[in-house]
Amino acid sequence: TYLNLLVESIDDISLSSVSKRVAKYLVKLAEQNGLKTANNITVELKLSRQDLAGKLGTAREVVSRALSDFNKRKLIEVNGKKIVILDLEKLNNV
Repeated sequence: TYLNLLVESIDDISLSSVSKRVAKYLVKLAEQNGLKTANNITVELKLSRQDLAGKLGTAREVVSRALSDFNKRKLIEVNGKKIVILDLEKLNNV
């Protein structure tokens, strides 16, 4: 229900680290709208980094840092607004 989703969102914002929130958002996006290939999943990030930060309750720079960290760890590749998820399982366990 909508109330359950709202409570989950509040829990995520208040209890999770920003990296976990960004990872969870990407995993959810992949599951809902991802283009799956044999080795990865491509998602299009329709929000700006600023809007994503607002949705996740943090600053744009922190979201960018999390994405950069995931990129360095070979969990994702960032190509503008397209994000290729290289390891969904590890991203889901951040």
